[in-house]
Amino acid sequence: MKPFNSNVYVRLYLKLLGLLGALFFVSCDRGNDGIIAMYGAPVNGYKEVRFHGTVKSADSLQVLPDLNVDFFSDQMRILFTSTDLGGEYSFVQGVYEGEKYRLKVSDTDSVANNGQFEAKEIEIVISGRDIGDKEHKADILLKRK
Repeated sequence: MKPFNSNVYVRLYLKLLGLLGALFFVSCDRGNDGIIAMYGAPVNGYKEVRFHGTVKSADSLQVLPDLNVDFFSDQMRILFTSTDLGGEYSFVQGVYEGEKYRLKVSDTDSVANNGQFEAKEIEIVISGRDIGDKEHKADILLKRK
């Protein structure tokens, strides 16, 4: 009887893994920019854009710190942040050209910082310029309540 040779099985196992790995790379769809896209991954047009701006009082043009800034797609809130001491907000979000988003700024601290202000919501349509510049600037003026 021949002795059991585990090297044969190890080599066979490694060849099988190599074949499966090759099939894995062949089965993926390559986008126009050379990125291999897997299931659930965006293929073309998905770019990261920096959204930023300053929130000020409409009557005095004074910057407004500590306001909530929400970013929506359809009815779903994607992210939220707040304005800094200079009234500025900034965040990076992956978007598609031509899609519509909403940016909502609201005053939740009541009279604590410069009085009470009405919430304001603006619609943002991502343009080719936003994608090319990798940024979208939207300054917002809020009215007092």
